[in-house]
Amino acid sequence: MANVKQNTTQIDNHEFPGRLSLPPEMLEHSPLQTYRRSAWELAAQLSFPLKKEEAWRWVDLSKLNFAELQQTNGSAKAAAFTPEQLKGLTKKENGYSGSLIISPAGVVRQVDANVERAGVIFTDFRTAEKDYPELVAKLSGSVVKPEESKFAAMTAALAEDGLLLYVPKNCRLEQPLLVQILAAAGDRQATFTHTLIWLEAGASADLELAFGSLPAGNASQTFHSGIVEIHLDDEAVLNLTEIQEFDHQVWNITHERAQVGRHARFMWLYGALGTCLSKNFIDTDLQGSDAEVQVKGFYLTDDRQHIDLDTQQNHLAPRTTSNLLFKGAVTESSAAVWEGMIYVAPTAMQTDGYQSSRNLVLSRSAKVNAIPGLEILADDVRCSHGATVGKIDEEELFYLQARGIPLLDAEQLILEGFFGEVLELTPDEAIKEDLKSKITKKFAEVRMRRDQTEVG
Repeated sequence: MANVKQNTTQIDNHEFPGRLSLPPEMLEHSPLQTYRRSAWELAAQLSFPLKKEEAWRWVDLSKLNFAELQQTNGSAKAAAFTPEQLKGLTKKENGYSGSLIISPAGVVRQVDANVERAGVIFTDFRTAEKDYPELVAKLSGSVVKPEESKFAAMTAALAEDGLLLYVPKNCRLEQPLLVQILAAAGDRQATFTHTLIWLEAGASADLELAFGSLPAGNASQTFHSGIVEIHLDDEAVLNLTEIQEFDHQVWNITHERAQVGRHARFMWLYGALGTCLSKNFIDTDLQGSDAEVQVKGFYLTDDRQHIDLDTQQNHLAPRTTSNLLFKGAVTESSAAVWEGMIYVAPTAMQTDGYQSSRNLVLSRSAKVNAIPGLEILADDVRCSHGATVGKIDEEELFYLQARGIPLLDAEQLILEGFFGEVLELTPDEAIKEDLKSKITKKFAEVRMRRDQTEVG
């Protein structure tokens, strides 16, 4: 359990990263601080997940040095990167009703005055804790419980960076919001982020949420653990485009879940391009009747990356609809895992649920595991799933090469078409083009290394 020593809390647990500690202010009393302290004590009690556990059987955490993880204090982080430097990391701010760049080094925030006058709260997590402590306390842990894993508990206790988005009843944002959350760069540094999104009844918003890294320098290993909690009240509509493109030295673990109310609609586009190892829980709870969820995802791995995506579509009310499609391509010596489950509760009659995973293996050393699943406890439902793993169609390659297109260019064209079905979910053309360019850039890097190897 927790012991207070010199304004810091240490955990007497050999499994817990010894250099992590609660900030002194968390030892005071308030609903939010009580939540943090409880999560901290729970983190000490829970064990690190083992490969024998079903949800973690594809993840090897043995090479991550937890004992050396540390959080740099705020002043040291701010000295490393200024908000002006951070502002230069964004490529686009025009056309958005608000933008945020959030990192341990500082925050850059721009919000349209009309959006603020409408009662929308759009700010970073540290500011939200100070200015809206009751709202943060109400939302924290309401969707993702700290007891879900040791990582969820650690993040609930230690998160300093992240986002709060609150859209009041019947408020409809005409232009999208942009958020970039950047993890710490130093060797053995740990970043914990907490994102809270709440749309009240009848509200609507489009949000682009990008996770990345500050310049890494010579860092050999850094760590990010995140929580994303989304609550949509009745008839709310949220279009969320979420992209993970951490540098290759980052180990990433996230717990993300959306609760969707009656007649609410949630469109979630999730893209994974970065990290050394990434384990992501991506869950949707359809809690209200006639709720609708679409989840589409893509991943492109290279080098020795390992990406593990665990999705859940939980139908908890009648006449709910969910449709999930993940597409992935693995190259070089990388690996990807997608494991999905559709759950239908006994009361969730007239459910319509579907999930599919389609994968391309682009090298002999790359590996993919695609594992769909169903758990249906109600009658009068329509649920199905499917998964495929294969190589690029040789006839397609031949067709393109026969028209003078070089092999590598032909592969890239096929890959762009392969991911196109997923990218169509985003309603914003600028975002769609940006995602296409990210995929093209990453595959171009793979091509360059392949060319160098063949020349060598």
